[in-house]
Amino acid sequence: MVCFEETLTNRGYSLTEMMVVVCVVAVTASFALPAIDSFMASQKVAAEAESFVAGVRLARYKALQESVLHRLIFNLDANYVNAYKIEACTKYDDGIYADTLDSSSGLSVETAYDSTEWESILEADEMIVDSSVSMIYGATKKIIYFYPTGYLVSEPLSSTDGAYHIFKDLDIPNIDEVYVIFAYGNARVKVFINAMGVLSSESYTAEDDDETM
Repeated sequence: MVCFEETLTNRGYSLTEMMVVVCVVAVTASFALPAIDSFMASQKVAAEAESFVAGVRLARYKALQESVLHRLIFNLDANYVNAYKIEACTKYDDGIYADTLDSSSGLSVETAYDSTEWESILEADEMIVDSSVSMIYGATKKIIYFYPTGYLVSEPLSSTDGAYHIFKDLDIPNIDEVYVIFAYGNARVKVFINAMGVLSSESYTAEDDDETM
């Protein structure tokens, strides 16, 4: 009778084998991680841009629907926070407005960032951009007004008698085309705005900054 003996061998991995595995993982990660970082950056930038675009479109729609002046006002401070508000004015009565000063800032209620004469139409009083995302506005004046006719204008009122103002009916100073850039890492989204609202948006990388600015 022939007997077969089965031998079980418990053997660990050699140092060479483990080093090969580590090298393979390292090489794979060197290709995968930048791609993951780039994807996450593009997603984060896109989310902020989409939220902003939705707010601008809502403001124009509500200005038309409700015949109420709205505004987009920026608070851009790279050392602290990038934020903006999209609000409806509560100060007007039958198209007449008393141009009083905001008590906290001394600015007119048209331009004061924290004026109580404006009410947010968004989910929060102030939309704070993710701290890792830069927000760049390509214009000097940090306010855009949404006129009840559907136009985006640079000044909401015309002077009449004394301190009182009325809505402009003629020669509305429509805004020139401006842009807002959202940037994080290598990812960029540029939103174009003109007198009719959001014109378009485009995604690109940091290498193309000089061409798009």
